[in-house]
Amino acid sequence: MSFREAWSYGKQYTYVVGSEKVMGCSAGCSLYESGVIRLSEVDFQNAVTQGFEFKLIGKGGAFEGKVPAEAFQQVQSQKK
Repeated sequence: MSFREAWSYGKQYTYVVGSEKVMGCSAGCSLYESGVIRLSEVDFQNAVTQGFEFKLIGKGGAFEGKVPAEAFQQVQSQKK
């Protein structure tokens, strides 16, 4: 999909591409992509209570997902 944009509730976030690999092609190609959505401290704190819903957009389409609040709570507990 070659994601290049990240959005959440109408706000665009910085998306940093990690890696993009073609895993194989037969009746279409399977892609492996990784990347990071950068959150400000305020956005992170909001995600601690609300989770984080997002949409990644690329030239091949889009993907919608959600990271639950519990995941951010675990990270926060390790920051202390």
